[in-house]
Amino acid sequence: MLNEQDLKIFANGVDQVVRIPIGGKFYKWEKVPLIDTLYNAARKKTPNSNPLSYEAAKGIMENVKKGSVAFLLTGWYLPHFMSGETDGPPGAAALARALDLGF
Repeated sequence: MLNEQDLKIFANGVDQVVRIPIGGKFYKWEKVPLIDTLYNAARKKTPNSNPLSYEAAKGIMENVKKGSVAFLLTGWYLPHFMSGETDGPPGAAALARALDLGF
């Protein structure tokens, strides 16, 4: 089993992966991608600037019990394309299945 520090290192890697801009189209309009600006601001609000995925997992483990109802929200608006992202819903479905199996 991983200790807390190892979990934070793993969660930091998860946070980096989920923020990767796919393709160069996101850099045409922004020197720093908006997702990075928002992520960094949110991370400063966590205890000890912990990775967001670590805090989310910790919150789920502490608050969601077998039979509980949980909401998984997704969505990211792309203003330059006047549309939303489409990879969040399948990711939320996969996470819901993993949580269902885990609990």
